[in-house]
Amino acid sequence: MAIDNNLRVDELNFEGIKDNFKRYLQSQDQFRDYNFDGAGISVLLDLLAYNTYYNSFYLNMVASEAFLSTAQKRNSVVNLANSLNYVPRSTSSASITGTLALTVSGSPVSINIPAFTKFVGSIDGTSFIFSNVDSKTIFSASGVFSDSITLKEGTLITTRYTVVSADADQRFLIPNSRIDTTTLNVTVLNSAVDSTTRTFTPSENLVELDSTSLVYFIQETEDGLYELKFGDDIFGTALDNGNILVIRYLVSNGALANDINALTYSDTITNVTAATFTAADPATGGSARETVAQIKFNAPKSYEAQNRAVTAEDYKALLL
Repeated sequence: MAIDNNLRVDELNFEGIKDNFKRYLQSQDQFRDYNFDGAGISVLLDLLAYNTYYNSFYLNMVASEAFLSTAQKRNSVVNLANSLNYVPRSTSSASITGTLALTVSGSPVSINIPAFTKFVGSIDGTSFIFSNVDSKTIFSASGVFSDSITLKEGTLITTRYTVVSADADQRFLIPNSRIDTTTLNVTVLNSAVDSTTRTFTPSENLVELDSTSLVYFIQETEDGLYELKFGDDIFGTALDNGNILVIRYLVSNGALANDINALTYSDTITNVTAATFTAADPATGGSARETVAQIKFNAPKSYEAQNRAVTAEDYKALLL
């Protein structure tokens, strides 16, 4: 009777791998009479089986993480979504719209409300900061200064980088995973001695870009952080050595600030002695960043739509 002396590789669990090793060794003339349950050789077989099992598990996980539908780690899912030109949604700040009425001193024609002017609201005993992402000018109407304004919840953070062209590995990371990327304010100063400032906006469509476009590109990287990238003087303006990059943004508490309906002015504006904010509706829209499951669901649909708004499926992708 012929003896099968081939090593079987059809088992993936530890005991099955060890049994295959035993059968293989028993088929060899040199080991045919060995007791493979003996202490010494059994330990060696355990070691071989464990090593094989670890490699099998590792390779299985590597293969799983290489596909969007089977990946489990957020970093893997985000990298695969990046290949589809999809940027996962960040934490979203609660926003509130209402009327801002100002009491002023002197006789100004208009009052400028600087970006990120602070207001404070509270819910369930916890206070939250709200502010306007963009500056706003309110003009006098028969001596009354009043206008509609939208405020977003979050703590203002400023991150600065000095551009070093010789450093090929320099990265412009935003060091907080709870950033609301829709509140990003990106400006570039020419240098430490030249305060000429340019404002960069997020790129929406590569086709519309040229070498003079002041745009930045954003993507999620490791550890849930976001990174800014800039053009190469072909698609978007490149940054120069010595430029100072100033990134301002809100770090949000997500859904915790939803339903706040009263805010108190908590800042200082030239010529403004008091300010009253009257909300039209409670704060809404605060939410956590996109989950792994949501990225896996939304990324292919966004890629399929290709920024179009033609078919019903396109509208679904855009709304999501």
